Amino acid sequence: MIRKEDCQKVIRAFRAKHGIDATDENVIATVHLMNAHGLDVHAALDQSSRSGNDRGVDAWYYHEPDNELTIYQSKLTESKALCLRGLNDLDTARQWIEQIVLEGTVDSIPNDNHCLFNLYTKLSSVRGSIKKIRFVILSLFDRNEIEDCSEYQEFETILVKSQLNHHVRDVLNGKLVLDASEYNLERSVAVEPKVYPINKIPNAQVDLRRNAHLDLAYIPLDSLVQLYRQRGNVLFDKNVRLSLLGTKEARERLLHPMEETLDAVTSGKLSPNIFPFYHVGITISATSAGADGENLLNLEAPSIINGCQTITIANEYLKKLEKQKNDAGIELFRQIKVIAKVVVGTRDDELKEITNCNNRQKPN
Repeated sequence: MIRKEDCQKVIRAFRAKHGIDATDENVIATVHLMNAHGLDVHAALDQSSRSGNDRGVDAWYYHEPDNELTIYQSKLTESKALCLRGLNDLDTARQWIEQIVLEGTVDSIPNDNHCLFNLYTKLSSVRGSIKKIRFVILSLFDRNEIEDCSEYQEFETILVKSQLNHHVRDVLNGKLVLDASEYNLERSVAVEPKVYPINKIPNAQVDLRRNAHLDLAYIPLDSLVQLYRQRGNVLFDKNVRLSLLGTKEARERLLHPMEETLDAVTSGKLSPNIFPFYHVGITISATSAGADGENLLNLEAPSIINGCQTITIANEYLKKLEKQKNDAGIELFRQIKVIAKVVVGTRDDELKEITNCNNRQKPN
């Protein structure tokens, strides 16, 4: 059994460095992903929950070479009884995953929890090739201390009898595994940085110095919404105007004109091509960007430093279309594109000034 104080020390250091707003159980699950699986902080944040509606999934990892999915439920408690309650959460996760693997869909796409959204996206693409699904209770306790409990054995029986187990074994020739693990606090270097691809405009780069430049991009608004759904509010961690939507007056100045434009586009009254004429564009910062041909940038640590309101409004609007099952409107929404400046490799003082300059314009 590891000490709770050691976990809390790691949690405090992580919060201080990354400014993440999440429960201790969620933060330590993120740290575990980094240490146990060699993920960088951005991939680990994308694959761990920081909000409710998590369907029992605090974190997840998919190992491509072995087609192995691991589902974590985190319980940062010194009470074994409270820890074992996490098995009920894992059963909730099992039922949700069962629906995706067997049927290929869920009642609604989880667009209000980035961790589930990313898991749903991954599962949808690999549901026919999964060879192992591990359900892991993550805690302070040693594996043997948990495995010997009757609650653990009872949940294992539930897994054995589940439709998911029969499908994975009989159809996919794989297996389910129930496991218990201590939090991994041993720091490790990431295997590779996570990158986020975006389309760029060819021959539209302005060099500041070596490895620091500005690229122009023409990005589908839907791609920005999907990036937000992948990353959550961490995508806006460098934006000084995130609180602008907090006042009713400021929100209405942004919301109503943009919604009117989106209404006109998705109803077919206006062409999707009109959007960049009306919209000033957005600015994205990244620590580095690798070019993949002339038309693609692979961004590391992307952050929206101007335009978070555009993305959050667009996300809510798309959620409305999805709830209405307005397929025609969704297709027109996906044709909307936004002009973006992609700022790569700038120093902190430069990025601060870029952010301030881009945010001086008042929303109309």
